[in-house]
Amino acid sequence: MDSLAPQSCFIREVLEKEIRLSYYERIKSMLPENFQTIIPVTAPAPDFKFSDTSDPLNAKSKEIIDSLRTKKSVEEIRDLLAKYKDELASQGVNEGEQQSLVRELFIQCLLLVGSKSFSHVLNVVERYLEVLRFLNSAPEGRLHTVQILASFWKNNTQFLGILLDKLLNYRVIDPTCVITWVFEEEQFKHAGRAFVWEILKNTLGKVNSRVAQVKSKLDNLQSIHEMNKAKRLETEVTEMSEAEEQQELDSIRIVENSLATVTRERKEVFLLVCQKFAQVLSAIDSVSQQWIYWWISGWYKEILRVNYKECKGFIATLETLVFTSDLDKRILDVFNEVKALTEQDDLLVHYRYINKMYFSFTYFIVIAAVASLSSARSIETHGHHQHKVPKGKVFDHFLQIWFENEARFADLAKEGILLDNYNAITHPSQPNYIAAAGGSNFGITDDDYYNIPANVTSIFDLIEKKGLTWKMYQENIPSIGNTDYRIGTYVRKHNPAASFDSIGLNKTRLQNIVGGDQFEKDIEAGTLPNWMFYTPDMNSDGHDTNASYAGNWLANFHKTTLNNKKLLDKTVILITFDETRTFPIRNRIWSLLLGAIPKKLKGTTDSTFYTHFSTLSTVEHNWDLGNLGRQDTNKTVSNVFEFAAKKLRYKNIHIAEHDIPWMNNTIPGLLTAGQRNHAATTGTRASYQIEKYALVPAENGMIFSILMEQAHVQKRPEIGLLLDQEKAYDRVHPMYFRQIMLAFSFTPYLVHSFGNLFFGNAVRININGYFTNRVNQRRSLRQGDPLLPILFNIALEPFLRHILQDSSFQGFQFQFVLAYADDVCVLLHSTDDYCRLRHHLDRYGSVSNAKVNIHKTEAFSLDGRSYPEWIAFLAAQGISKWHDYSSPSPLRYLGFPLIQSFHQYRYLEQQLLQIVKSQCIIYSQRRLSIKGRVTIVNALILSKLWYVLWMVHLPTIFFRRINSVICQFVWHNFKDQIHAVVFRFKIRWLRQLLENNLPQSCSQTILLDHIRRFHSGNTGTSLALFFPLLRLRPAAHANNFMQNIYEAVDSFGYADTQQAKCTPATLLRLPLSATFAMIPTDYWIIRSRHKKLKVSQFFTYDHRFGCIRPLLSSDQPSSPRLISKLRRDIHNRIIKLN
Repeated sequence: MDSLAPQSCFIREVLEKEIRLSYYERIKSMLPENFQTIIPVTAPAPDFKFSDTSDPLNAKSKEIIDSLRTKKSVEEIRDLLAKYKDELASQGVNEGEQQSLVRELFIQCLLLVGSKSFSHVLNVVERYLEVLRFLNSAPEGRLHTVQILASFWKNNTQFLGILLDKLLNYRVIDPTCVITWVFEEEQFKHAGRAFVWEILKNTLGKVNSRVAQVKSKLDNLQSIHEMNKAKRLETEVTEMSEAEEQQELDSIRIVENSLATVTRERKEVFLLVCQKFAQVLSAIDSVSQQWIYWWISGWYKEILRVNYKECKGFIATLETLVFTSDLDKRILDVFNEVKALTEQDDLLVHYRYINKMYFSFTYFIVIAAVASLSSARSIETHGHHQHKVPKGKVFDHFLQIWFENEARFADLAKEGILLDNYNAITHPSQPNYIAAAGGSNFGITDDDYYNIPANVTSIFDLIEKKGLTWKMYQENIPSIGNTDYRIGTYVRKHNPAASFDSIGLNKTRLQNIVGGDQFEKDIEAGTLPNWMFYTPDMNSDGHDTNASYAGNWLANFHKTTLNNKKLLDKTVILITFDETRTFPIRNRIWSLLLGAIPKKLKGTTDSTFYTHFSTLSTVEHNWDLGNLGRQDTNKTVSNVFEFAAKKLRYKNIHIAEHDIPWMNNTIPGLLTAGQRNHAATTGTRASYQIEKYALVPAENGMIFSILMEQAHVQKRPEIGLLLDQEKAYDRVHPMYFRQIMLAFSFTPYLVHSFGNLFFGNAVRININGYFTNRVNQRRSLRQGDPLLPILFNIALEPFLRHILQDSSFQGFQFQFVLAYADDVCVLLHSTDDYCRLRHHLDRYGSVSNAKVNIHKTEAFSLDGRSYPEWIAFLAAQGISKWHDYSSPSPLRYLGFPLIQSFHQYRYLEQQLLQIVKSQCIIYSQRRLSIKGRVTIVNALILSKLWYVLWMVHLPTIFFRRINSVICQFVWHNFKDQIHAVVFRFKIRWLRQLLENNLPQSCSQTILLDHIRRFHSGNTGTSLALFFPLLRLRPAAHANNFMQNIYEAVDSFGYADTQQAKCTPATLLRLPLSATFAMIPTDYWIIRSRHKKLKVSQFFTYDHRFGCIRPLLSSDQPSSPRLISKLRRDIHNRIIKLN
């Protein structure tokens, strides 16, 4: 049989697609003898031109290969090639041949280095992309590159096709040179092999795709412009400034120019293809070269018919320049058929091909690691050691004295530094005490009996690890180390050390919990520990008495004990309170620093924002203790005391009043209210099980949206970088992984087991019943393994901590970095932040083997604006991908679209709708029952929407369109309850905000703070959830994610507000209209200009009588006439108060 006969070619194609580098010999041995001539003579290995040692260029090729394998820089490679070119010039070789020899030598060596696998060749090509572009600056150079590729991979067409596709993407080669190579005479012998024509087809498809992308972008911009133009004509309020409108028009003009360019390129490409087909078919003898003509003419028909729509715009040009009357009739017949198709397109049904779209949404449910995985290594050696007192950088001793609730001890202020912006964390007392020792309250929300597991580290562990000492002085404690719930005036909840099992279960460490009388003895004996915590009993701290009693106790304690030179010289004393009285008011507490502070600062006030976490941060930096990896590393809430920060060279973050985080919330943690152990009543003691949370990407998406909205409102110039890690899971080095797990207190046995599981195994592959040889899997965290996210988080944790602990790294407000598995987003305030980031990346990579693809990293503006200075700086660093409000499509983070403009919003709507339509078209071709169609809808089609709808608010009309598409697919009377499913996503967020008995999510504290500061009409509360009139206009865009939460609340309706009860402070923050039970429909309060008036503008709280009363003229109200009118109407019963 002729080798070009269709049957022979089909068998050859099937066999070649089965052959891989490892299976050639096996398949060859299995085939009958008469089939041996069909398969290639040699295995599909690379054909390196300079492998022969007798070749004069063999030595030079080895030098280049060594340079590539050692990853020499682009500049070094270019210098090496320039040196070789000079050698050729000295030998009398002309300029053209010099360039050709240098190009061939470099590309052959490059391909050999990357020939191991697809990932290897793509990595090496990306690394030396600049060199390839330099060598291929001229058209003849690009054609030569294609010829080199074809020669090198002539035995492996799969490799060749992939390489050509990638180089077209990188613009190293262009479509014209690929087309020229396809029609070279050398290829005629391959006319029956599909790979040549597949390359041609894919090249034309890439050209068409470029045109379609630019055209789609232009259509979106134009539709947005027309929509905005119509809005400006319909309303008096201008939605867009003239500068923004001009910017929109400039964007349209730029895209129009791009469309003209790519359309012209497509025309040139199709002209070239048609010319080549006409020339080749005219030169071939259809009798003597029957099969060659048959194959080429067949592909000619296929190419023209598939692309007839793309040729429609220049049919006349083709007819004039290519398909002239002197051509063979068979060639012209095909062209005339295509011409008829373009003229009668509306009458013909022409199916070209169906693009198969594969979408998979993989949900990772990650079990939250216990606190030991995110904290410093536990300490095994404990106890108090008598030795010379270690020196601190600023002070040698640190003493805290805490009182219950807030009082005022003004008489002492002149002797120290008054901290007038010091804040407690939450309510009630116990979580504040625990936070001051553990860097977190671990989700504790009450004063019950809690035991924090022994593997959770605390400040006591850091102190002992450094060789320092500590003591808890508890006034009236019944015995040393007592951990009972309450005995007399001593309570366990005010003794944070007792709550940590690492202390409570260790008899030696319990000896550090002593009575208050021991304090004076230690002062006189000179045996004060480095870190001290003095807790007055329930009478002395004012809990069971009053502020006056506590003030007298402190004055006496200061006079008799604290005012001792042995104590004051080297000891910093913090006198503070655990909390304010209640939730509704801000948790700011009176605090004072005494003792070893500069004399010039005594009697002064420090207004820096501090919290209980600041005590940890100050102590950690004073003695270089390291940190706990919790809120003590959150720079926003852990400022170091200013007098010490200057000496420690620590840069505090100064926060504006309106940006101060709301500190009345529980920080999500390990222990929740649902896990209470009532040991106080039963007399028993038990440890708590660790709460396991399902951390979903939506939490990070929520935080991300909040940051972007706040940046937009405040017009902040920060940007973000989405880091792309190269082969993130495969590059985890086993030695590094073992050391990190040991540092995080995993047992050596468990570390050894993980090492064997992931790094010490071997695999065999089953190929049609035959097993390959053993392949040792030396390195890799297997993607898709259930343990993978947690294990990779452990490997990545040191890098994240370095950023969080970098005092010179500014980031954005309270957030520096967001991470979910290997998806890391770093927020940058300035170019200095970027330099610090690169420093940390380099250090992390050097010890862990990790690598970040800088050229694949995406940058974006947090507030949506364009920043040319950032764009230029990042481009110089190799980061070319930039997103802002002018980008045609939204930025995606963890699969969630983060929308910054209206046209991105419309783009997302159209994209989601098109996905559903495409899937319905594909599945409608199958003969499915009604039940089958419903199953397909629920499991495969609509499931593509659910993930996006966690964060995106879409209009009602979108769901109507989706319903219409689904209705046509399933049954004409079918109505899918999409809104019901969407409503469940909204309820998910709402329950986290309103139900106290649920475990809190990692975004809840940030979300509550965001509602209070940005969405509640400057009331500083969450009232906007229940009163629409307090809601501010969506800050960033129409797709603000808060709309999901508001719609969920509004969907429940409201009960009779006459039965509602609230405090006077809350009442004064409400909209005025919400306080009336009966309002006429035309009453002035409900008119648009008065809708947002608040109760506080008309009423006030009278402290003398303890009630709400109308504002009087003596109160100097802002609207006296309206107040008088309102009073008259209430008196005349025109309106009725609730």
